[in-house]
Amino acid sequence: MTPTEPTGTPRDASASPRRAATLGGCLAIALSVLPLAAAAVLLCMAGLPDYALDGDGALVELRIAEATRFNQLLGSYSRLGFEHPGALHLYLCAPFYAAFDGRTGALNLAVLVLQAAALATSLILGLRAAGAATALAGTVAASLYVASLGQTLMTVWDPAMAILPLWTCMAAAGFAVGGRPWAALAAVLAGSFAVQAHLSLVPPVAVALGVLAFFVLATWRRAAADARRAYATSAVAGLLSIAPTLWEQITADPGNLTRIAEALGAEGPRPSFSEALRITAEQLSAPIRDVAGLGAGLAPAFAALQVIAGAAAVWSARRRRAHALAGLGIVALAVQVAAPIAVLRIVGEIRPHMLQWIATAGALGLWPVIATLWTCPGATTRVGRTIRIATTTAAALVAVYAGGTRLAAQTLVFIQSIERDPGAAAGTPGLALLLDEIQRALPEGTAGVRLRLLAADAPLPGYPDFTAGSGLVLGLKKRGLVVAPEPVHAFAYPRRMELPQGHPAHVVVHDPSNVGRLTDRTVAVATRDYGIVGFSVFASEPSIRSP
Repeated sequence: MTPTEPTGTPRDASASPRRAATLGGCLAIALSVLPLAAAAVLLCMAGLPDYALDGDGALVELRIAEATRFNQLLGSYSRLGFEHPGALHLYLCAPFYAAFDGRTGALNLAVLVLQAAALATSLILGLRAAGAATALAGTVAASLYVASLGQTLMTVWDPAMAILPLWTCMAAAGFAVGGRPWAALAAVLAGSFAVQAHLSLVPPVAVALGVLAFFVLATWRRAAADARRAYATSAVAGLLSIAPTLWEQITADPGNLTRIAEALGAEGPRPSFSEALRITAEQLSAPIRDVAGLGAGLAPAFAALQVIAGAAAVWSARRRRAHALAGLGIVALAVQVAAPIAVLRIVGEIRPHMLQWIATAGALGLWPVIATLWTCPGATTRVGRTIRIATTTAAALVAVYAGGTRLAAQTLVFIQSIERDPGAAAGTPGLALLLDEIQRALPEGTAGVRLRLLAADAPLPGYPDFTAGSGLVLGLKKRGLVVAPEPVHAFAYPRRMELPQGHPAHVVVHDPSNVGRLTDRTVAVATRDYGIVGFSVFASEPSIRSP
């Protein structure tokens, strides 16, 4: 053998570390989705239970059923008089719903799959942009956030579905700013998903994509051809993803975007600046405080520490030319700083789900901080590498254990509650029993029912925990009955409805040939704020009767 043979060349010597780094990054991604995968397996082992949703969840399921027939242009109904911007999240859940014959548990599975896909996408981008250590740091930050969220990550509810897609939008925007142009495509699509699911997510998506747009415009002239193609492709993909929303705006009068603008322009009480800062601090520090079991009293200190650590991580990353980490930190900081300004714009009651995105930005901000600690110059020595490997492994295992055990335990409780009462999981014990009672009262072969939906200030007699009507509508439709509205007072759009109080509602059976189709919009308007306060069944007459 001559000394010039290729065995042992520098290229061969570097292949093993690269493979080890890739293997480590793949392990990090697998660990991150493990809690979500465990919850999905538990659901499948339970047979994807079919239980009775109510309220917002029932409306989401009604919309997903429409999406299986390609009839859905917009998102779920808002009590402010508009629909949320788009139906992308509904169409992504629709295949699961259709494949498992309309079982409600299939929607929980779909939500878990979407959350896991979003999280894995962000970590794959981190692995490609900055290596295995950064991907593992993202696993730790994400697992801590998963632990704080628990069962929320499998909830059939528009804001819950968009939690980790929002994480991916901000992370991908940061990596694109850090020099990975094709990450912009993931940022735009994940941001479109989040905004379409719930209007409250517009501020963080607008800030993240705004930072990205500023970077693109500032570097366009000196950008390579591939980078320009990536940015152009991302813009086109974003426009295509909101095409149904734009089509509805053009063809409807008034369009949904017009109704959204009118609602957002309403006047009303707004939080003070000090209150906005307090709320922001509580949300920003929520992921760490929830896992550690700490109260809100420490929120200001934790929030200030997070922002300072994030700024220090950006400074350190820029000095070391770690552009991916710097971009990630810049986007996270931009969203965190914009949070109190966004809170100041809220009119009326501030609901926690409207501000979950601040907690998401807080959790995301931990990613560059952890990665910077593990990749700082001192970590490159032999002692530093040993410490880094030990702390990385321990932190990853603790984070995954916290997230996995909490989500798995809550999934088991969720399944057990369904087994006890198919309505309990949706917070409506007795709903399934009510559906059974109505079904028994209907004559055999009945094809439809007509509902009179009026204001509900009192619970249904005999069912003290059941006040909303959307679950009843959904339950009847899932049992094969066509549901049609009983004529009532005109619905007022787009503001709050003024319906008579104290009148009973009636479930009236009539000739199936005379059954009209109840549109989801009517269901939403009639049942989102109001419910059923009583029911009567009339089975003997071919036409509608009212007492």
